[in-house]
Amino acid sequence: MYSSTYPIENFQCLGAFFEIILEDKQIFNCDNGHLVAMESSVSFEIKKVGGLKSTFLSGEGLITQLTGPGSVIMQSRNPREFAMWLYGFMPHPSSNS
Repeated sequence: MYSSTYPIENFQCLGAFFEIILEDKQIFNCDNGHLVAMESSVSFEIKKVGGLKSTFLSGEGLITQLTGPGSVIMQSRNPREFAMWLYGFMPHPSSNS
C-alpha cells in the first residue's frame, strides 16, 4: 500500500505507486514511462542510451536521470508498454482479400 505525504488523488498511474527518497546528489536512472512525479528539489536530465538505431526502431533509448535530494513517485507499469500488450489481444482486420 502506498503511503506518503502526497495526496494520492492528485496522481494517476498504471499499476502501483512507489516512492524513492533521493539523498543529496544521489542519482537514479529511470524509464520515462514509469516516472509520475517528483519534488521541485529533484533535478533531471533526459539521457540517450544505446545507439541511434535502437532509439528510432524501438522507441526506447531515452531515460530520465534524476538527482536528489528529494522524493520521486514512480509507477510499476509503463502505460506505453501496457497499451502495446493490450494491442496484441485486439481484433485485427483480416489480410485475406
